[in-house]
Parts: sequence; C-alpha cells; structure tokens
Amino acid sequence: MTRKFQIIISAAAATVLAYSALAQDTSNFKIAGSTCARDHAQCQNRLNGATKASHIIGMTVRNNQNEKLGKVEDLAVDVQSGRIVQVILSSGGFIGIGSTLTGVPPEALHCDAAHKVLLLDADKDKLKGGPKFEMSKWAEYSDSNHLAGVYSYYDEQPAFRFIQSGDGIVDGQPNAEASRNTDSTRKSAGAWDKDRLAHGSQCMIPDSRLGQVQKASKLMGTPVKNLQDENVGKVENLLVDLPAGRVVAIIVSSGGFLGIDGELSAVPPTALRFTTD
Repeated sequence: MTRKFQIIISAAAATVLAYSALAQDTSNFKIAGSTCARDHAQCQNRLNGATKASHIIGMTVRNNQNEKLGKVEDLAVDVQSGRIVQVILSSGGFIGIGSTLTGVPPEALHCDAAHKVLLLDADKDKLKGGPKFEMSKWAEYSDSNHLAGVYSYYDEQPAFRFIQSGDGIVDGQPNAEASRNTDSTRKSAGAWDKDRLAHGSQCMIPDSRLGQVQKASKLMGTPVKNLQDENVGKVENLLVDLPAGRVVAIIVSSGGFLGIDGELSAVPPTALRFTTD
C-alpha cells in the first residue's frame, strides 16, 4: 500500500501561519508571532544566513586544498525538532552510478559563498574511510549508534547532544526536561496530548524517532494540513542553517493555481508534526 506523507500544523501554530508573507527570496521575511520576535536582530541574522535546502542538495563539496570530494545527495532532517541530523554525500561513480554514500555532520561543512561550494576539512582518503550510508537502509543508518560514529569520526562530538534516550541524552549528558516532558501525539479528537513543550525538550530527538528522520528532498511537495484535516498548502522548501545544523523555517505555499501566484509563509519547524499516515 502506498504511504501518503503529510505534515500537520499543531494547535500551538494556529497563529504562526501568519508568521510571514514571503516573496521569492529570503530578504522579504517579516517576523512576528514567534519566539524569534524576542530577539529580532539575532533571528534576522539567522534568516539572512539561511540557504534553501534545494540549493544545498546537489552542491559540490570540496576540501581546503580545493579537491572535489563529491556532492550533497540529501539532508536527513527531523522537522519536529528543527534539526539537520546528518548530510548525505555521494562520491565516486560515473554520472551517479556506482557512487558511494557517506554521512557527515552538518557542522563539519562550511559554505564558500564566493565559489558556491561546500567545504569539508578532510582529504579524499578520510572521506573514503568514513561511515557509509545506504538509502535502502535509511532507518538503520539513522540510529543513535551509527550517528555517534559519524560525529566522532569528524571530531564533532560536542554537536552530538540532541539525541534523547529515556531520561537522558545518549552522550551521557543529563536531560531533566526529558523526564518531565513527553513528545506530542495526536489524539483521535484532533488535539495534541501536549500542545506546548519546554524549548529544551523540543530541540531534542527521542531515540525512537530517529527511524522517522525525513529526507529534505521528499519533504518538498509534502501536503500540510491542520488539525481539522483541512489542506492548508504544501511544503515549498526548507530554509537551513547548515553550519548550525538547523532548519530555520519551513516554507509553505498556499493558494494560487498549479503553484502559480501562491502565497508563501515561513513556519517554525517546531510548530509542525510529521506523520506517515
């Protein structure tokens, strides 16, 4: 049976669809009605530094010696926490055939805007010896053990503190909020068991949810519904801050005809819930 993917906007996000009326580039963001409004300057800096996921996917990756290492195949993201879990790179092969996939922490990559490439501080041998990735085993290569190896291999252990296991974090750091907050789940009546979670808990990813990490390429085009099961639009793109490992906003298009003249709105990822039903 074919699965239908959709994103549902939670009740806490009812006012957030008005978060911004967005023109075609990120310079036209209007920020209101979110936690970002508390620090407008800081949020605006993040938005100005954000890049469309569609631009990142397919981008060439080079090292500091200007050697081509490969290209970005996809981004593994968790919408609910707004995190980029890992970046999937492809290298070798011929016109995409026989290429090798490798997982890399997003924090290990840096954008060279002048040359429109991403930089990774690694030579070809280091990348070749890195943790591999298989699209056909997406859940297996997204579990906490594999991710721990990916972050450790590229010396990004401090960035690997977002996986929540039970009452703590995988790397041993305590998480008091985890024991007091549970993930939001949708009830049959259409409401969420917990509309609002502590910010620290929202930014965590339960170990059990890692198998549901989504491909950024597949999220684009995904329908967006509200709790009344009404279609409010579709995911147009994702704005990402790659060095920070964050999804800054989900761009939702609504209205228009066949995608023409539709209105674009920026929705905070933590206002959304991803379902596979």
